Amino acid sequence: MCLFFNCTGSLCFILILFTLPHLTCTMKCPNGCQCNPDGGVLCVGYTITDIPKQLPVNTYLLVLTKSHLHTIHPQAFHVAPQLKSVQLSNNDLSTLPARVFSPLTTLEELHLNGNQLETIASEMFDGLVGLLVLDLSRNKLTSPPSNVFNGLINLNFLNLGRNSIKKELPSDLFCCLPNLKNLSLKFNNLHHLHPQLFSRLTALGMLFLNDNKLQNLPEYIFQGLGQLFTINLKNNHLQTLPGDVFLSNTALRALDLSGNPWDCTCSIRGIARWIRHNEHVVTDKEDVICHSPMYQMLRTIGSLRDEEFNFCDATRVPSYFPTQNDLHEPTQPFHTISTDRQRSGSATMPPTTTSTTPVSPLLCVLWSNPVIT
Repeated sequence: MCLFFNCTGSLCFILILFTLPHLTCTMKCPNGCQCNPDGGVLCVGYTITDIPKQLPVNTYLLVLTKSHLHTIHPQAFHVAPQLKSVQLSNNDLSTLPARVFSPLTTLEELHLNGNQLETIASEMFDGLVGLLVLDLSRNKLTSPPSNVFNGLINLNFLNLGRNSIKKELPSDLFCCLPNLKNLSLKFNNLHHLHPQLFSRLTALGMLFLNDNKLQNLPEYIFQGLGQLFTINLKNNHLQTLPGDVFLSNTALRALDLSGNPWDCTCSIRGIARWIRHNEHVVTDKEDVICHSPMYQMLRTIGSLRDEEFNFCDATRVPSYFPTQNDLHEPTQPFHTISTDRQRSGSATMPPTTTSTTPVSPLLCVLWSNPVIT
């Protein structure tokens, strides 16, 4: 609404001067939009099919949502280079011209979540050196270009969650984000992570990797991330983790590990020890349970003790020629026959019971190596 003054004299002139920066006239507010005198423009509805060609000169926030917007004209943002925040969430955007946002040199927030984007050009965000927040979640992205985030040196928040990102990301995808504090990759199709994927994210505080298909993690994947205080790894395909994988994350306060098919055999010993010593960090420790082997099912990993893994350190050089000790001093569990399938006292070794008849190692060799005549 335009404001009109019915007054004369210097007092009225002064009043107009002080009021003019806050005026937003109806003729400048696009059809189907609401314009806030403080600089916000809200455009909602399926009648919206393009970025408004005219915006009030003081507009710093543009929210365009729930529309039939499929793409954006390459020069759409030339009319409002002063924008600080652009929110294009929940539209039908499927393609974007390269550098369409480049005129917005003072842009701090860009929300593109909830669209149909499958690809983005490597130069899409060129010139956005002041960008702090970038939300690309809930799209159909599969393979982000390795240099697409280059130049976003001030970015704090990056959301790539709920896309269709392929099995592995480029190793240098996050190479040039020195100020990134929050990264979400949840609900994708990730199977593996390159050992150097996060190596340069030294300011990272929160990392969400939950609900992927991660099968393992490199031992040094989180090395050097001294400010990382939240890691979410739940609902993946992890069976074990290196015991030292979180060793350098001294600021870690919240770790989620549930919903993984943990294999509680010898390889779990290191991470089980770490969990015992850092129970206050594992927020879902009661749900971090063994899925295999069968005699360990439903046991929490944090309850596994070091001494239960002593048998993992046993080294035995196989020989086809038994020694005198082998013949007269049988050792459990290698030289006994078990007929009782009940669970033994050990929680880590397979359940065994002592047979009354020791079996000679020579016979074991003969049974496992039948002579073909």
